[in-house]
Amino acid sequence: MQFITEHLKNRTATEIKNHPFFKLMDNLTPEEADLLTFHSAVPFIHLGMTFRDINNFYFCYDNPKNEYEKIIDAHAREDKEHWELLLYDLQILGLNKSYALNDSIKLIWNEETDFFRKYIYSVLDRARSCGEDPFLRFVAMESAETTVRAFFDSLRRSATMVNELRNIELKYFGHYHIDTEIETQVNTEPFEKYEINPGNSDTYLDMANKHVDAFLEFLDGKMAIYPELIKKVVV
Repeated sequence: MQFITEHLKNRTATEIKNHPFFKLMDNLTPEEADLLTFHSAVPFIHLGMTFRDINNFYFCYDNPKNEYEKIIDAHAREDKEHWELLLYDLQILGLNKSYALNDSIKLIWNEETDFFRKYIYSVLDRARSCGEDPFLRFVAMESAETTVRAFFDSLRRSATMVNELRNIELKYFGHYHIDTEIETQVNTEPFEKYEINPGNSDTYLDMANKHVDAFLEFLDGKMAIYPELIKKVVV
């Protein structure tokens, strides 16, 4: 299955990392970084909590029976706890005091943030389609892991600026999250050594491509609202 991981790395390097969103993040001022982090945090509640459910309901195994299932299960159980980092950031950013519950609901489920929900629902669809197959689960999980590492890596600079501006240390949107992702990433070696039936290769490749395509649409959604937000509030 090594062709899957290589394909994901290639599309991430050539398409995702070259998306205009990353150029935007590289050129933010401290004030803009603070604004965008604050603006993103509440919509990420839906994404982060749905990701928890995806891992809990569709990637974890009740009783992993072999090496492959055990790898998937262990990683899913670690990933499903990342929502606690998000709760920490919501608290330290002061959002528990800034937003009433009604306002939070309106912000999470409005047209402007549709792309958050569409993206994570697409991840859910692929996870549900895996059934008990650990190799399909691996492709679905590794696709998400590869793209999200690129995304959170792009937040390193902005997180540093927000930390200095507010005298706080973000965890979900900061260095801790991306460092955790790198340190605890899926052990791909056993899967890469596994030789799948050539007749099934298109199924795995299609799942990987659908995820990258969905993530690119997610980044398009970010670009659609961020420049206008900066222009409206900062300038």
